[in-house]
Amino acid sequence: MLPLIVGHRANTLTKLRFYLHSGVDAVEVDIAGHQVKHGSGSIKPATLREALLRRILFPEPKGDALENIVREVLERNVTLIVDLKTPRVDPHIFRSLPSGENVLISSKYHNLLRTLKPELEDEGISTLASIQDRPVDPVRVMRDALADGLSVELSYVDEDLIRDLRQAGGKIYVWTVNDADQALSLASMGVDAITTDRPDLIISALKNGGIKDNTGRRLYRKLTED
Repeated sequence: MLPLIVGHRANTLTKLRFYLHSGVDAVEVDIAGHQVKHGSGSIKPATLREALLRRILFPEPKGDALENIVREVLERNVTLIVDLKTPRVDPHIFRSLPSGENVLISSKYHNLLRTLKPELEDEGISTLASIQDRPVDPVRVMRDALADGLSVELSYVDEDLIRDLRQAGGKIYVWTVNDADQALSLASMGVDAITTDRPDLIISALKNGGIKDNTGRRLYRKLTED
């Protein structure tokens, strides 16, 4: 069975519609506080000049209202993953969410997931603890957060981690995968879902067993190899 394909950071209707048109199984939306927003980074610019350049040249696109995103997602019957980007969230955001198995909540703030779990469980909503490392005991991380699985950054996924989670009944979602070869490798390892900015590319590669090899593809591999 092929993994689910998740559209990454679908915070605007433009990006959301691109993902839906590409045929994704799910979309991920970021919530910071009470807004559809990726949230500020922990590393601040060192100088005023850097701060101005970041604000002017690389501003974060303004997110659309969560209600509008939910409406379009429901019309297409795909899964909605809400990634909580701050240690506290406005409880009112959950009023915009449908209940049931077509909604997942993920966060790197595992204590927040643990606090929210009873309420979410009553609504039939599963949770994913997001990690950006390779824990000694991934199952314990999942259980400490009262989560139903882990959402793991690509660099830290290996067969042992997948096996341990599988044996414990946990799900494994992987982010962010924009390379077809990586997606094929992860699919062969048995991950549950792949989050990507390029679902059009990844879906085609998974369905066709790869991308046709040519000079451009070989050059891409050369430029992107470690």
